Amino acid sequence: MPHYSASPASFIERLPLWPDRPWRGYAAALAGGGAALLLRMAINPLLPPGYPYLTFLPAIALSAFLFGVGPGIACALLCSLLALYFFVPPYGVMAMSRDTLFAALFFAMVCGLLITLIAWLQKA
Repeated sequence: MPHYSASPASFIERLPLWPDRPWRGYAAALAGGGAALLLRMAINPLLPPGYPYLTFLPAIALSAFLFGVGPGIACALLCSLLALYFFVPPYGVMAMSRDTLFAALFFAMVCGLLITLIAWLQKA
């Protein structure tokens, strides 16, 4: 019978989780994106305007860290669409002004860098 250690190193060495069942990672990543949306909606009254992506970056980082590159990218795409739809004016419409496009591209670059760094760290 294999011995499983509860030390943090052994958990980190097993990442990403569920490599033999990737659908679980994708489902968990998309659920994380949904949770980030709910959190963002809950704290929206407390935030000044201009922070549409605030709660989505941690969800993307956790998805990539726990479930791998694919689920991290899926979470990033979902979170980008949710932020644009719910928190970028005009609300409820995916209208792209020059400023909105710049912010979305910058967010995409940050997400890409974050996911890439996490993947490199896991390989190392």
